Amino acid sequence: MKVPRFDIFAGTDENAQWIEVVEGLDTAAKRMEFYAAKCPGKYFLFNCVEHRIANSIDTSPLLAPPPPSGRSAQGDSPA
Repeated sequence: MKVPRFDIFAGTDENAQWIEVVEGLDTAAKRMEFYAAKCPGKYFLFNCVEHRIANSIDTSPLLAPPPPSGRSAQGDSPA
């Protein structure tokens, strides 16, 4: 039985950068997680045979919420 191959991409499906091809879904998922931990962002696995995204991960840093109205970033009261 032939092991399926998956392409690993960084970015989104509209703006993707190819990284490598890996045999087996479990192995490809572990490699994708390795890249996502090394350089946070969006990654996905593409199955070329089925022409679909098989898995994805987003390790982009969360943005801090803006400070409440009327307060500066340090939490001082407005003058």
